[in-house]
Amino acid sequence: MPTHMVPFLPRATVPVVHSYGGKNRNLSYNGDYKPPKFDRQWKIFVAENHLKIGDACVFELMENNGKNLRFKVHILGPGDMPAELQELIKSRGQTLEAPICIN
Repeated sequence: MPTHMVPFLPRATVPVVHSYGGKNRNLSYNGDYKPPKFDRQWKIFVAENHLKIGDACVFELMENNGKNLRFKVHILGPGDMPAELQELIKSRGQTLEAPICIN
């Protein structure tokens, strides 16, 4: 979970729905963990959607009422990314420590 998003999310374990490709995946967000993270269902989401190193996941927060979270997930492969995003990736590298925030 990108650290810049954490202050906007609950500091507790809450249910999450990830929506992508017309399907919903139920999992949990563990906001009380250090560092906060999604539960093991995240790995299933990754496998089901064939995510690879170099792909970008954009999490669009659709709902946050403190007790539930809902994200619309956008997956961009290397050929799907706008030139500006490709330049940011080249300049920062592809690491979890340097997530790219799109406002």
